[in-house]
Amino acid sequence: MVAETTPDGAGKGGSFQRVYGRVKKINELFVNTLMVCMVGLVFANVISRYFLNFSIAWSSEIARYIFIWLVFLGSILAFQSGEHLGFDLLPKVFRPKIGRSLTVITDLLVLLAIYILLVGGWQYSIGSLNGGWNSPAAGIPLGIVQIMLPICSVMLFAEGIGKLVTDIRSLVAAFHTPEGVD
Repeated sequence: MVAETTPDGAGKGGSFQRVYGRVKKINELFVNTLMVCMVGLVFANVISRYFLNFSIAWSSEIARYIFIWLVFLGSILAFQSGEHLGFDLLPKVFRPKIGRSLTVITDLLVLLAIYILLVGGWQYSIGSLNGGWNSPAAGIPLGIVQIMLPICSVMLFAEGIGKLVTDIRSLVAAFHTPEGVD
């Protein structure tokens, strides 16, 4: 992970590490704030519906859009913490050199998938912004909701690059280690 080692070689107190830590904290704060907003909107709508016999029409729509943002922002936090589902059986079955090689190949495939997500998400969100699509109840441009896809893809891609660098360093170290020491 990027948090463990920095690709630019900066130590624990390096500028990259400080910026990385701040971005991660901002993301965590944003996720927590969005969660509180979503729960508040849903709770207000439930109270309004059952006690005031009045439904806030736009609240469930906005809560759904907030949930979409939470999923994407949360995926970044999960990726940073190594909590995504991973295919780690083969690297554990083979010798360390082969296993680390498979990990690097997996990292490259993940980066390819994130790149495809980035390009497709950019085209989709810009298309909806230019097309003038608005949400039915709240009337907000849907491109604002969908722009989260390319934004999170960029952040995931940066995380993936950091992981790739770390795994390549581990692979190089494995090839400099005698075979019996692995």
